[in-house]
Amino acid sequence: MSITYGKRISLRRIGPVIDKVNIILSAAIILSAVVIVLDLEKYLFMFPVIFTLAALMNGLMAFKCYKMAERIRMLFLLIAFALLVALSVVGFIVTL
Repeated sequence: MSITYGKRISLRRIGPVIDKVNIILSAAIILSAVVIVLDLEKYLFMFPVIFTLAALMNGLMAFKCYKMAERIRMLFLLIAFALLVALSVVGFIVTL
């Protein structure tokens, strides 16, 4: 019983922080997309940045789901995290 209580306290502290970081990451993704729309050829390097920010967001959400004991949702978020990290790496290699 105390283990569950400890997880709830930890989630109460960390949950709002993760939500605020996700809002900041979302704003950065939208800003990056707007920059890409302005001039695609000049800002081609921004595509891997978008994938990296999205990977970070999915990783944070997977951590939050882990703390909430939502295993299936955490698994899907980790798969999305891995896919986006792979796309980021490929994107950085291509833009070099």
